[in-house]
This record gives sequence, structure tokens and C-alpha cells, in this order.
Amino acid sequence: MLRMSFTILAHCLAALWCGAAESVEDQGALDALVVDDDVCSSSIGRLAEFAPSSCGLDLRQLRGQTQQTGIGPLDASKGSAEAVANKLATKRLLKGISYGPTPLLSPGVLPKDDFFSDASKSQWGFRGRGDLHIMRSLGANTVRLYGNDPNEDHSDFLDLANKLGLGVIPSISDLPYVQSVQRCGTANKCTCYAQVKDAYRRNLERGLLLPDRSYHPALEYVISLNEPDSKLSQTGFPALSFAGSVVSGIDGILDAEKEVGVVGAKPNITVIVSFANCRSCTQIQQHPAIAQMWVLRDAMHNPSKYGIAPRNNLAEFYRTRFTNSFNAVGTSVDITKWLSSSYEKEFPHTPVFIAEYHSPDDPHKEEDLTGILALAEASPLLLGVNFFEFQSRYDRRGQAGWGMFDPALPLGDDMLGADGFGTETGPGSSSVKDMAFFGKHLRVPCLRPTRDIFTHKSLAQIVAAAYGGPMLDEKQLCTLNPMKELTDSGGFDRIWMAVNATSMSLFIARVVEHMGGNVLRGVPLSFAKDYVSETATFAALVSALQKQPSWAAWSKKPACVVDRDELKDNVISAVKLACDSGKVECNAIPNDCRKSIWDQASWVFGSYYHNMSRQSSTPLEALSHCYFNGAALLASSKTYSAFDIHSACVVPTSTI
Repeated sequence: MLRMSFTILAHCLAALWCGAAESVEDQGALDALVVDDDVCSSSIGRLAEFAPSSCGLDLRQLRGQTQQTGIGPLDASKGSAEAVANKLATKRLLKGISYGPTPLLSPGVLPKDDFFSDASKSQWGFRGRGDLHIMRSLGANTVRLYGNDPNEDHSDFLDLANKLGLGVIPSISDLPYVQSVQRCGTANKCTCYAQVKDAYRRNLERGLLLPDRSYHPALEYVISLNEPDSKLSQTGFPALSFAGSVVSGIDGILDAEKEVGVVGAKPNITVIVSFANCRSCTQIQQHPAIAQMWVLRDAMHNPSKYGIAPRNNLAEFYRTRFTNSFNAVGTSVDITKWLSSSYEKEFPHTPVFIAEYHSPDDPHKEEDLTGILALAEASPLLLGVNFFEFQSRYDRRGQAGWGMFDPALPLGDDMLGADGFGTETGPGSSSVKDMAFFGKHLRVPCLRPTRDIFTHKSLAQIVAAAYGGPMLDEKQLCTLNPMKELTDSGGFDRIWMAVNATSMSLFIARVVEHMGGNVLRGVPLSFAKDYVSETATFAALVSALQKQPSWAAWSKKPACVVDRDELKDNVISAVKLACDSGKVECNAIPNDCRKSIWDQASWVFGSYYHNMSRQSSTPLEALSHCYFNGAALLASSKTYSAFDIHSACVVPTSTI
């Protein structure tokens, strides 16, 4: 009863919220909802059903064809059973986490909700809050995303995810479908080919592809659209026309790949449907999600029925590159029954994953999450799940109780701006980083684990136990981290104030790395204790390290290179600063170093430091001449070899 009540309430809120959705980048508030179209959407469904047919098809004729065709599997979708079996035998069990964090602490609207762009690196990056590292520590191997601005670069997020062993499932923005002025619902009679092709091409050119035009290895799947059966029907599309709109968009995705010349293996495309009964699909409405998946498959095999004239062979695409997915509020018992009684019969050769999975009112969450993963491991079709979600959201109604973490909220309303943005930190709150987010200056709050109301365990512990993670040290989430502080006097002072020799030793090890050395077996605790004393200073520490103590190895040919954990905007500013200094001939940057800002910055910083070294009669201080406000470090080859910098862009101090 609790679950049904929550579902009904969530759907009603979604219907109310949709009317105002055009003011935001992505309808993320719908993303967590699992709905029953028989409850709150009856009026919306009727309105859509009898709306003028503007998508090039006769709705009543289409419904008649759907009823006559029935629910039987299509022969064209079967392919080679042996080939499919071989592919599934090597599948990676998907243990994902849905990631759509926001720094907003109360209801409000962000300029954009692209949280895997560089603008959000203070949340997901290591030197920020470290969200990707946290997810990996819980045992997750995949991160499922939502908002996506195709004008923003996403390569840094993908690079870090890949380095950590996290697959990424990005979603194409809702913008071309339902939000922009040229949205396909009004501009192209529900045909989304042109709008989606343009958006996806920009995505490809801004991070999804490597320089050689192959897909980034971190990409696991690409979401064409999230819950089109709910989203499009509630924004003026005639019932069932969502299939033609989505399929035409997929046609645009395929042509975008051709236009930019994609080479090599390509990720599968998925369309996430709601775990709901389909009122328009009267023949099969008793099978939640199955009807919507059936309509999408039918549209790819019979596009003309849906008013679509594709440029690509969509039936072949479906057979070779399509994966089903759905959002679910339910339990492993529900999914087990659904999988065996419905899905496996209708889609015997099409893999499926659960794009959102979490039932807040389930008293046995750990057993249930373990159970659904065991089901996926044993099933030839179910690939795994994405736990919903990483962080609770307080900017949207209905999403406050879902996250594994809460943002650390201030105690007083005076700590919030009028628009809900955190403007200050105070007692009971913690800000780990400032963030310039598309024109807004925000504080990134630290995270507090949320507790299961039944077992009082943290949701993060529950997920880690099911995913096989090493468990998260929750006490470290909101504490000072010596691995993230800048290696300057300000960072030293913050660590010094903690009066903790162990933390100081970790900080000192990082300073050594910024001065061309590597600590061998740890900084001696006796040395670290000297720098938590009342008279200790950063200048004294640097002076001691310049003597190159024997407990560290010191490179004879260090190079001034970029710090890959730094924010890209800061690196760009530092490059400009170095070029404007007159110490570097920036017009001479090698072509091999112009392909990324990281390679370009390494060559500029290295050349700057080398030129300054030749002009100086005394050794340069690394933390003065190779620092650039934290964007650079004087690194040994052992250190910079882990940074993925092109060899032509590394300039050791002895050569140029």
C-alpha cells in the first residue's frame, strides 16, 4: 500500500511539474518516477489520444494495427541465437549509480543541469568533492547520467571515469525533443531526426569521441531519451507517436556518426521506458514496460506505420546495437516475475537493464539489491541495475528521499540566498569547494550519508555490501583532506590547524611530488611532527625539502607539467598567463600538443620553466616558477607518466 501510494503521488506530481519543464535544461524530476497510466494520467492520455494527428499518421489506424499484430516476438529481431549467447556470456554485470547531483539546497532552477561537464568538476573531480571516486569505492562499475549540454566538453569526466574503471551511460538532452524553440514536437511534426542529429554530432565532437574518431572507451551505452512514453505524451505528442519521434531521433544519431566519420566499435543505444502500463496499447496493457518496448521495436521494423521514412536500416540497428531499459520502483521479486513471465517471452534475444532501481519503502533493501544482482548474473538478458540515486535533491519536489547522500545543509535560512543557492558556510554545514557553474557562483556542499529508516544502516553501506565495494569511510566525507588541498601556504595552514601529524605527512608527500621527487616509504612521522608544531611555517617546510632528504627519490630531469586534477578553466587561465609573460613562444607549440588543453599546457609550462632555468644563475623554486596557482607541478617521470600527456609535450629541465 505504501509503495502504491508513493507511486500515485509521484505520478501526479510529475504531471503537474511537466507544464513548467521548458524553463530547465532537462526534465530530471521525471527521471525517478515509475508510473501507472491508469491512475493520474487518464486525462492526459485521453487528451493526447484525441489530439490532432500532427505526426504524419492516423492514430486510430495505428492502434488498430497494433491490436491486430499482437504481442508475439518478431522473427527479424531474433538474429543468431548462438551469436547472442556468446555475447551475453561475456557480459559485465552492471552495478551502476544514477548521478544527477545539484548544489541547490532548496527549491530553485539551475542555469543547466549538465553535471558531467567541466563546470561541475568541483563535484565529481578528485580535487573537488570526489564523487566519482566515492562511487568507485562503493563497488560501482557504472554511472548513469541525465542532463547533457551538447555545447559543453565532457572528455575530462569520461577520462577520469575510465581511469577509475567506471563505465558511463550519458543521455542525450531533452532539449531537441521537448524543450527548445525548435523542438521536434512543434517544428517537424514530431520527427526528431534533424534536431537529434545536430545535438548528437556536437556531443561526438565534444568528448564522446577520441581524436582518432573512435568512441571513448568509458562509454557503456547512450540513452536516446528517458521515458518518452511519459514525457512526450504529456507535452502534446499524440499517443503512441512517441515511438516515431524516438526512432527518427535514433536515425539522426546514426547519421551523426556517419557525418563525423566514427570508426571502431560503437556503444549500444537504449531508450528508457517507464515501468508502467500503456493505456494506448490496449492489447498488452497488463505488461508494464513491455508494451512500450514492443511499440519501439515495431517502429524500427515498420517505420512507415509511424510516419517515418528512415535513412538507415533501423531493423538491422535494432538487432545489432539496441538494448532495452526501464526505470523501476519495485523489488527483485517483482522484477523476477516480470522477467520470466513477460520479458523473456517477448524479447528472447534483446538484453535489458534497469536504469533506475530503488524502493524507499522496502524494509529489506540490502537483501533486495543483492537479489536483483543475483538475478542479473544468472539471466542471459538482464544486464544489471543502476541504484537511484547518488545524492538527494532538494531543488525538486519528490526527490529528497532517494539519495545515498544528503548535501550538508546549513542550520539557518540566512545561509541560503533567495534563489536557494548556498551562499555561505556556517555551523552544521561544510563546503568543500567553490564552483562557477554557468554564470552562478555556488558552494559545493559536502555529503552526509542518509539512513535507511528500517535498519538505520546508511544507504551507501547497503549499496557497498551488495556491489562488493570496500565500504566507504563515512567519517572522512566532511573532513579536511590533505590529498586535495593546494600545495601552497593556504593549504599548509589548513592542515597545520588540524594538529595531525599523519595528515601533515600526506600533505608533505604531495609537496615533494610538486618539487620533482617521490616519497619512497612514507614521510617519517618525526619529520611531519615538526610541521604541526606552533612555530611551523610553509616556508620552513619548503626550505627543508629543497635539501632533498634521503627518504624521497629526487629526479635529475623533472618536467614542469599540467596537473590533470585541476579545473580546465584554471589551466586555460594559467596558459594565458604564461604566454603573456613573454617567457614562452606560444606560437611554436607543436601540432601534437594542440590537440588538448592538457598537452598544450604541459608544453607551455615546461617551456616556461626551462627558459627561466637557463636565465637564472641559481636553482628555481618549483613552487614559485612551476605552480601557476595549482595548475602545474614540477614532476618526476614517475609522476607525469601517469598523467596521459603526449611525450612531445613534456619538456624536461635539461632539454627543449
